[in-house]
Amino acid sequence: MDEWQGPDPFEAEFRKMLQPGERLLWHGRAMKPKLAPGCAQFGFGIAFTGFALFWTSLAWLFARAGSQQDSMSYWFPFFGIPFILVGLWLLVSPLLGRVAAGKTAFAITSHRVLRLFIGKGTMSEDIAVGDIAGIESTAAADGGGTLVLRMRGDGTAQFANGFILGDIADVATAERRLREAMRNARSLNP
Repeated sequence: MDEWQGPDPFEAEFRKMLQPGERLLWHGRAMKPKLAPGCAQFGFGIAFTGFALFWTSLAWLFARAGSQQDSMSYWFPFFGIPFILVGLWLLVSPLLGRVAAGKTAFAITSHRVLRLFIGKGTMSEDIAVGDIAGIESTAAADGGGTLVLRMRGDGTAQFANGFILGDIADVATAERRLREAMRNARSLNP
């Protein structure tokens, strides 16, 4: 399961969010993504940003060397700025994913599924267990994985708009607890 260093701030926060009669069945943090997938993006980001900086600086040098009457040549280097920004995003985004994962946790209670993000402030989202029509589970060899929740709609089951329990350490236990809560919810409201 998760390795907590000292008291778990997420568990305390989840316990504060419990409604009367609601029990905490499972909770876990999002695992930090492995560095390998981000390495390819980071490597491409280095090349992309380097070329964008090279192109923009070269355009700026040509604009400075150009004639004073050609006003368009002064604007040409500015076309490189969006490419520099995209390159910087390619460099930074794998690191941001790792930081966000360390600040995200999920909980399954007897009545709801909760997602909690603790950063500068606290942001939480929840859905009622009774509104879940189905679960799509993917698991890796190490037991970690993702649960995607399908919601009940107007007669058709659709994937929830982004409600995913992503990159959790013990996906099988989380799925088992969620199915247990769904069965209990159905037995109370047939």
